[in-house]
Amino acid sequence: MTHQNRKGTYVASACIIHNNMYHLFSQDHWRSSLPISSTIFRLSHIGYASIDMKPDIPRTSRRLPPGPMHGITPRREAPPSESPARDARDTLQRDMPVTTTVTGTHCLLELTGCSADLLNDEAFIRQAITDAAAAAGSTLLSLTSHAFAPQGVTALGLLGESHISIHTWPEAGYAAADIFTCGSTCQPRAACDLLAERLRADNATIREFERGNAQ
Repeated sequence: MTHQNRKGTYVASACIIHNNMYHLFSQDHWRSSLPISSTIFRLSHIGYASIDMKPDIPRTSRRLPPGPMHGITPRREAPPSESPARDARDTLQRDMPVTTTVTGTHCLLELTGCSADLLNDEAFIRQAITDAAAAAGSTLLSLTSHAFAPQGVTALGLLGESHISIHTWPEAGYAAADIFTCGSTCQPRAACDLLAERLRADNATIREFERGNAQ
């Protein structure tokens, strides 16, 4: 883009229209502001725009210091304001003591080296859960199970205190069980021991967790 006045022709690298004014910027940071009503704007066949200034219109120009977009500073968004209500909640949570109430014990049981025939026997698995619930001192409310084809059994016993579940993989001699009882009167580890014995496991791994709520 070129700008021509009485002193010659200048090459402009940018043109911005603002407040009814053309603002031209050159590569050496020279700037010219021209009223739109005083200019003739035309587009040449090679895609460059020419602005010719009328001789009776004065021109004011000044040099701009180097910077992004020839001295034009982009607008910065104001940071979002913090919510006073959220600050109050955060302060309250930090100041409150943390207490934990244990509601029960959850045991995860891994059994390997089990008898494949026993792991694939749905009736046997159902009886094992019934006996495990009694060994833990819990109340068995209902029992459901499903035998898969060609092999594998899953069974779930709903307890008055929570649940006992078993999932078997006869082809691998593996069974996964979990026993969760709430309160302090039941003994979920006793149920784990009974299941390991009934399924004739070569190895039994028990992971025990205290379940509860933190406030």
